Amino acid sequence: GAVSLSRDSLQQVLLNLALNALEATPPGGQVYFSNRKVAGPGAGSMEIQLDDDGEGVAPEDRERIFSAFQSARGDRPGGLGLAICRSLVQDAGGEIRLSSSANGGARLIIRLPVCETS
Repeated sequence: GAVSLSRDSLQQVLLNLALNALEATPPGGQVYFSNRKVAGPGAGSMEIQLDDDGEGVAPEDRERIFSAFQSARGDRPGGLGLAICRSLVQDAGGEIRLSSSANGGARLIIRLPVCETS
């Protein structure tokens, strides 16, 4: 099945998250995308995960950066990107959250409901 987010909105969300991850990743670092259909609790959903090799985001900043004009980087202001991404995902019945990747960078997880296509 397809996810509940329109193709254009999904592209906008993934592009924005990828650009943020690339900006946070030092030269020679990597950004990883993966996806999986959720089994067990949350079945009927698809998760898209993005990990980067950047410095990560401190736990106390993980919710704040989803607000307009907020940034985890103190040297420059944030924009609307993550706030818009969260709004698009939530409007589609999903969620987006931020944690740490295994290598200490940032991990963004988008969970969207799967809808059957005819």
